[in-house]
Amino acid sequence: MKKFIYLVTITVFISFSVKSQNTPWLSNSNGIYYDTLHVSINIPTPNNPMEFSLFGKQIIYGKNATLMFGDTANTSAGWGEYGIEYNYNGGQGGLNFWKPYGNSYDNAVKNWILFLKDDGRVCIGTYKAKDGYLLTVAGGINAREVLVTADAGADFVFEKGFQLKSLPELENYVKTNKHLPDIPSADDMKKNGLKTGEFQIKLLQKIEELTLYVIKQQKEIEELKSKLSKK
Repeated sequence: MKKFIYLVTITVFISFSVKSQNTPWLSNSNGIYYDTLHVSINIPTPNNPMEFSLFGKQIIYGKNATLMFGDTANTSAGWGEYGIEYNYNGGQGGLNFWKPYGNSYDNAVKNWILFLKDDGRVCIGTYKAKDGYLLTVAGGINAREVLVTADAGADFVFEKGFQLKSLPELENYVKTNKHLPDIPSADDMKKNGLKTGEFQIKLLQKIEELTLYVIKQQKEIEELKSKLSKK
């Protein structure tokens, strides 16, 4: 069970006093100012529309120290709809955005909706960041467009000196390995995943190699046509 520190809430209830709406801001001499509907810390004359105002550095500390946010009606558990806490899990500390137990949507805990790790990495749906990556997502991503910055292309296939395998060599390789040269096997993909930019370049390389095979075969076809026409 999570332990929550309601520093702000406790301060409000200790310091709050019911006054007339038009009375001036009062103070308890500890930097806390209040009127009928508002509370302020270290701000003697805050803007009236603000129900709660803070000035200066504030800290909520302790393991799983949490701020809770709720709708106009609190949940049956009294924990609000969303929480932001500092969470230290398995040696990986960070700021965890989560849904407490008892929320009105599905009555279930949802941890790691967003997890901002101490080392600057970001996780969505998990606290386990993938080594070497700034963003780890435990689930699908829907986007209109993704730009992958490439360090190299595959045009070297068209350079002089590129060694294109003969079709018999390619056939033997495929029969033996059950995948194309320079392309990971299915087992390797399942185990290690795919690096999108690198894999796209590999696929482009295979398309360019296929283009060379087609060009070569077309030349052979033209030669055969020429020989047949002379007979």
